[in-house]
Amino acid sequence: MTSRKVAISNNVRQNVYARKGRGRLSSGASRRKKRSRSSKPSWMSAESCLLSPRSARETPLWKALDDHQKDAVEFGLERLSVGYFAEQGTGKTWITVALLDQIIPDHENFEGYLVVPLTNKETTWVKTISEQLPQVNFTSDWEEYKKLPFPRILLLHYEAFCKKRLVPKMQRRSWHFGCFDESQRLKDRGSLGSRRAKQMSECTHRKVILSGTPDDGAEEHYWAQFRYFAPFVFGTRWENFDDHYLKPTGFMGHKRKFKEHRRKEFQDKIRPWCLFISNEVLNRPSPKMTRVWVNMKGRQRRIYDELETTMVIDELDILTEFEMTKIIKLHQICGGTLLDEEWIYDVGVAKQRACMRIVDREDLPLVIFCRFVEEIDDLSNRLRERGLRVKTIQGKNKKTRTEVQEQFQRGEIDVLVVQIRTGGVGIDLFRSHVCIVYSSTYSRIDFDQAIARLHRRGQEYEGPVRVYILICRDSVDEEILTAIIDKRSVSKTVLKYLKRRRRQMAKPKPAAKKVAKKKAPAKAKAAAKAKAPAAEAMKYGVDDLAAALGIKPASARVRLRNAGIEKAGKSYGWNSQKDLDAVVKSLKADDKEAA
Repeated sequence: MTSRKVAISNNVRQNVYARKGRGRLSSGASRRKKRSRSSKPSWMSAESCLLSPRSARETPLWKALDDHQKDAVEFGLERLSVGYFAEQGTGKTWITVALLDQIIPDHENFEGYLVVPLTNKETTWVKTISEQLPQVNFTSDWEEYKKLPFPRILLLHYEAFCKKRLVPKMQRRSWHFGCFDESQRLKDRGSLGSRRAKQMSECTHRKVILSGTPDDGAEEHYWAQFRYFAPFVFGTRWENFDDHYLKPTGFMGHKRKFKEHRRKEFQDKIRPWCLFISNEVLNRPSPKMTRVWVNMKGRQRRIYDELETTMVIDELDILTEFEMTKIIKLHQICGGTLLDEEWIYDVGVAKQRACMRIVDREDLPLVIFCRFVEEIDDLSNRLRERGLRVKTIQGKNKKTRTEVQEQFQRGEIDVLVVQIRTGGVGIDLFRSHVCIVYSSTYSRIDFDQAIARLHRRGQEYEGPVRVYILICRDSVDEEILTAIIDKRSVSKTVLKYLKRRRRQMAKPKPAAKKVAKKKAPAKAKAAAKAKAPAAEAMKYGVDDLAAALGIKPASARVRLRNAGIEKAGKSYGWNSQKDLDAVVKSLKADDKEAA
């Protein structure tokens, strides 16, 4: 009966196409339709994904694992669908490679794929597979992969995996193993990477996901990940999961909130397929966080307050139009450097001095994490002046970061200055047990991943990793870093800070008390009349001086202030062209002497 209904529906569809002038469906199109409706593979059920317990082979790699890693590998051997949610530094890469080492001998013509972040592809995965699985052939190129002998692995980063024509080609093969590292990238069910992963689910026999990023507590983010590696748990239709576990909330019901009475049911469903590994398995003390408070003074404080209250810095002729742009520039001022288009301004050294004091008294080597490139350049120059061996890892030299990491681990570098977003993942820096957070992004994940470069498997220092966090008082720097340390929402904290400052700026000033006017003496009136013509006689001002020098008015005021030229009353001014020419000549002479 079922086959007859399908045949009737196909005929109806062909007749509709014919009526619309599109002709009949081709035989190839009919075959594709039938193939898409074919039954799911036998392992797409919970019963078929649970295997009988088996003991692991005593390989050299197995003997090198820690106890918690051996438990994780045995957990994976008993299932065809596994989710490892391991905190940073617990060695989830080693767990995956050891799992491959156990299952590859079971298949004569083994084929597998790994999808990993670009940042740790070379430094972590290529290095580990080359050293621990020398019998495996792997590549990142599809055409080259097809020519490799068995066993073979296709190692891709997320950007390459999402290419338009790659996944359809991969779907034509039957894969023994598939793995997604940093699987939180799949949590958005509508993203291209998540949809591509769903397509690979049915053609992959054993599926593994890895995530070392702290979860933000949103249970709905698990659905898209389970859609790939264990679709039988929640199904592949979002509407069913949404109706059963979530309820609408927020404006017009566009947001979702988890139903509390369904939480135990949800946890019971995911427990057989997920293994959660915390840093406690390392048997190491937690990192010791020390807040180092820094006071901005003088020019740095003045520039910060001026930009915060008026969104303009007259001294540097800088204007910010948007609130978030202002926040970024305020954060830069806290670090001592301000970037405006193509110009870089040194506005203070308060944080640099605090950082140098820590470097002088702490053990070497140590690591400094910064957010902005200008901070990295300034700090590295200051450190080299002290005779220290300094290297940097940042966006422009990320291709050499593997080499720099190896030099640091061999003890050839005293201080490593790292851009937190570029060097916060995919590298091991456990030779050091001291790090300084000079400035951080607005992400708690970036902060935790940076600390995990030192606090991880392989750290030989018996005491806790020491983390110094430099914080400028009474600034946006304080709001951001304090929220990160206290594990509060940084975005909400920044928004509250903006709202609070906006209210303070919009608050009306108290009205001045009315004072009874007294008649001024006749002598005072005569003196005021004598001064009035002099004030009106100022024919040339700062704008004229700026035009003569070919600079902006704000820069002209700075030049006058530095030259020690006094104001004519409340502002700069000159009565004649001769006086103005004399000032221009004097300033140009100063420029020649400086050159």
